[in-house]
Amino acid sequence: MNEATDQGSLRTPPGRLFRKYLYSIVALAFAALAINTGFDVWFSYREQKQLLAATQREQAASAAIQIGQFIGQIENQIRWLARLPPELSTNEDERLNAIRLLRLSPAIAEIAQLDAQGREQVRVSRGVADKVGSNADLSASPAFRGANDSRAYYGPVYFFGDTEPFMTLATRGTGRAPDVIVAEVNLRFIWDLVAGIRVGNTGKAYVVNRMGVLIAHPDLWRALQRSDLSGHIDVRAALDGVGPPSGGHVKEDLSGQRVLSTYATVPSLGWLVFVELPLTEAYAPIYASIGRSTFLLVILLVGAVLVSLVLSRRMTVPIQMLTQGAKRIGSGDLGQRLAIKTGDELEALGDQFNRMAAHLRESYATLERKVVERTSELEKARPGACRARCRRARAQRGRSGQRDQVALPRRRQPRAAHAAERRHGRAAIVGRRQPQRGPAPPSRHRGGVGGNADRAGRCGAGICAPRGQHRNSGDARLPSRPAH
Repeated sequence: MNEATDQGSLRTPPGRLFRKYLYSIVALAFAALAINTGFDVWFSYREQKQLLAATQREQAASAAIQIGQFIGQIENQIRWLARLPPELSTNEDERLNAIRLLRLSPAIAEIAQLDAQGREQVRVSRGVADKVGSNADLSASPAFRGANDSRAYYGPVYFFGDTEPFMTLATRGTGRAPDVIVAEVNLRFIWDLVAGIRVGNTGKAYVVNRMGVLIAHPDLWRALQRSDLSGHIDVRAALDGVGPPSGGHVKEDLSGQRVLSTYATVPSLGWLVFVELPLTEAYAPIYASIGRSTFLLVILLVGAVLVSLVLSRRMTVPIQMLTQGAKRIGSGDLGQRLAIKTGDELEALGDQFNRMAAHLRESYATLERKVVERTSELEKARPGACRARCRRARAQRGRSGQRDQVALPRRRQPRAAHAAERRHGRAAIVGRRQPQRGPAPPSRHRGGVGGNADRAGRCGAGICAPRGQHRNSGDARLPSRPAH
């Protein structure tokens, strides 16, 4: 009963070891895959973001280069006109050269030639009548003052009739009294350039001037509104000369949509070209990569669960076989053998378990054989032991009877002498002598030698009673005290 209770208290709940190994392996595999996928997604996200920002910077730089080339081409054409020696040409020649330049460069809306003192000599325009020899004093104008031999003058952007942006560009010629050529450039061509920039599928590019005012945008209405963007963080940082971040800048555009923005600078003008791409489109490759990584994680996790099931079963089934074998051996079935074929330590443990069961079985068989042999020996030795015990009992009783016979006369001698004295005294008084009484014959005593011999004869005849019964019968047959 106690053994069954102990086995019940030590019994392992079914499936507990299997679930333990399964959960451990699945958790380990999931942690490894999750960490790997997490790092992969994180680094992929950063790399993709930097790649997108670099792509946008390249697009912005390309647009800035095109704008710079457009303005630089116009500047070179005007500078060529300013370098013509004034002493070799008349005002009419200057007018004809200006007309030729207007035909070559559609972006130039008006050309004015000023002499070294700032007086206007020729003015050719697409919108008004030409002027020759007006001598209007323009020496105080910013264009005349800003133009020099080393660099051209780029005026601020203004809107003519609130419909189109214009900019003043002036260059100074060479020689002792160089002329100054002032041109009004229509920036609508920059609008066409900005509108033609493709940034992804829904991205856009726009241009702001040195003051942060919007001068070119795919949406012409916003450009005509001359929106001031200098309050935006990225525009303010760009105007202050801070370079764009490597991963781009996330902000809200004019429509409130979150976009990834970067910019490039037009070196000669100080303008800024911004390129924006909505986050939903910019991060679409990242989201697709995350989706693929998550799907791969799920597939690998399912594979890890299946592999964990196989490995856990391969580990737990031999252990359960060992447990069942131990229980059967504990119940006495020593013929139990385990057939574990795993090719590892569990198989070696099963073989050792089988050898242990075989040794136990041999030990029990040897022990039982020895018990049978010992019992047989004891059965054979029992009659001789009984006879020896009877002989010892007879010898002991014989010695006891001899001591009793020797001690009995000694006890009777004082009593006999005292009786004789009384008899002699009585005879002297009465005058008649009575005969003296002697001791009782030995045959009247039951505890004498004859009784012991009788019992010894019964023992010798093969009647062997227990040792305690011999002692009791001997005590019952001790000699009784004689009667006086």
